[in-house]
Amino acid sequence: MNLTDNNQHPPDKRSATGLNRHITNLAINIVRIIKNQRFCTVAVIIILIFCIIPQYSEELGISKIYFPWRLIGFQRHTIERFFCLIPIAYATIVLGSKAGIIVSIISLPLMLPRTILFSPNHFDSTFEVFMVSAIGIFFSLYIQVQITAKQQKEQDMVKLKKMEGNLRFYVRQAVMAQEEERKRISRELHDDTIQILGGLSREIDNFIRRRSSLDPEDISRLKGLRELLNEGLKEIHRFTQDLRPSLLDYLGLLTAIKSLVHKAIENYKIGIDVTVKGVEKRFRPEIETLIFRIIQEALNNIGRHSGATEAHIFIEFDDTSTTFIISDNGKGFDIPVDIEELPRIGKLGLAGMQERVELLTGTMHIESAYGKGTVLTITIPS
Repeated sequence: MNLTDNNQHPPDKRSATGLNRHITNLAINIVRIIKNQRFCTVAVIIILIFCIIPQYSEELGISKIYFPWRLIGFQRHTIERFFCLIPIAYATIVLGSKAGIIVSIISLPLMLPRTILFSPNHFDSTFEVFMVSAIGIFFSLYIQVQITAKQQKEQDMVKLKKMEGNLRFYVRQAVMAQEEERKRISRELHDDTIQILGGLSREIDNFIRRRSSLDPEDISRLKGLRELLNEGLKEIHRFTQDLRPSLLDYLGLLTAIKSLVHKAIENYKIGIDVTVKGVEKRFRPEIETLIFRIIQEALNNIGRHSGATEAHIFIEFDDTSTTFIISDNGKGFDIPVDIEELPRIGKLGLAGMQERVELLTGTMHIESAYGKGTVLTITIPS
């Protein structure tokens, strides 16, 4: 006969999950009980009683076999007296220094009767009792001083972080106000100045074509004036792009950086390549502006000061951060021990980059030495 129950099933995962939840709740309740002030007070009293009882063992008729230290030669009650430091320490750590001082004071009258009435060495025993109580009080006060110092340090750290946060906020607001002003100036130059100069250039060109009776010398001067106006238009256009690149607003950070690289190649006549790893992500407008200014300053430093012939920009997008590595084969420089010393040694561009990176709560690492080029690694959290 087959006695196998075909209706049996493997243990349900939900029951295991319920058991884990039950164990977790039980542990939480136990911790809550242990931290409860009433429970701790009762525990201190019980521990104190158990530490006092051995001192009256002879009077209570308790055999010394229950006290192992008596069996190895410790006949006096010194050890039992120092046991009173256990509830004092427990009360101080769990309930606070005031509780520790109270237990230290309470333990004194509990131990004194034994030393006065029954101890053959009254002076030594009394000294030990007062010493135990004094040690407990000093321990409680020491813990209180440490706790107060720790709390003060934590408060100072909170205040410092708040001040740093406020400072970062104000600087960010100042930077954004500066960017808004740049945008306004750029727009006005584009809408007004460039249009006026462009119209003037076209009028000069039309004037030259219509007035065939002009002397060749006058025509040459007018053409020179037109060329001068066109050069001015190009400079103003470049200036407006430097003030606020429209590509950053419409096509994003990566496109704006690539455009920045092309301009740097034209202006400084050096080879610059860009490598991108990962999928491009968009940041908030103020963050993209700060990153763009950092890359812009890095390329300006390379073109104006490094003497490099080649530069490389590596950009990596991942889930937690975005990393920019800008390197060149220029002359390099000696890095100060403290990055805060950059302005003092004349590295104002790098100092400005560092400030912008800090506004983004990112990090900037510099590797450089004379004759070995420079590598900037900038990491911006997502």
